[in-house]
Amino acid sequence: MLRLKGNHNRLPTTILIAGILVACFGLVAIYDASVVDAFRTFGDKFHYVKQQSVWIVFGIIVALITASIPMSLFKKYAHLLYGVSLFLMVIVLIPGIGSKFLGARRWIDIGFTVIQPSELLKITLAIYLAKWLEQERSLKHFLLLLGVNLVLIMLQPDLGTAIITVGVSFMIYYLSGARIKEIFSFSAVLVAAISALIIFSPY
Repeated sequence: MLRLKGNHNRLPTTILIAGILVACFGLVAIYDASVVDAFRTFGDKFHYVKQQSVWIVFGIIVALITASIPMSLFKKYAHLLYGVSLFLMVIVLIPGIGSKFLGARRWIDIGFTVIQPSELLKITLAIYLAKWLEQERSLKHFLLLLGVNLVLIMLQPDLGTAIITVGVSFMIYYLSGARIKEIFSFSAVLVAAISALIIFSPY
């Protein structure tokens, strides 16, 4: 069983270092892909790198703060966090609330910034599943829950987030103590779902 234990948790140093290394690799990739456009548009080859660096620092700060929050609180408010994410996933589809860009309606403009509900869903769904799988072991119900989330994601549409959501959900289900038979069944559904998403995706 996958359980959320303890009142205190700590961000492992190895994970923090690995995250920073991946972020640095990403900055190199961003520079390589945007250097010409950045210099032409802003007169600064590092414009996009600097912009992304701010968000990386912000992300590290948020990660450290989150790691200091007792795990029991995440478990206690798992339903609420997940419910808020689902609510945002629904209202982002409403014209006038969700911002549409290049055919996708994925963002909610709140003035000083924009919110992408699917990014919040990745986190809150993982927390909710960890709690839910402590009590519920039905593969059918699990697939139904996952299916609801995938429908909302693909209505935007967002194929990348859909694939990540399926993958993360699969890992959580596996770590919860799934039987071999369930793993094979889920794997078959996983392959079919990803294939369908790729085939029927409009982009």
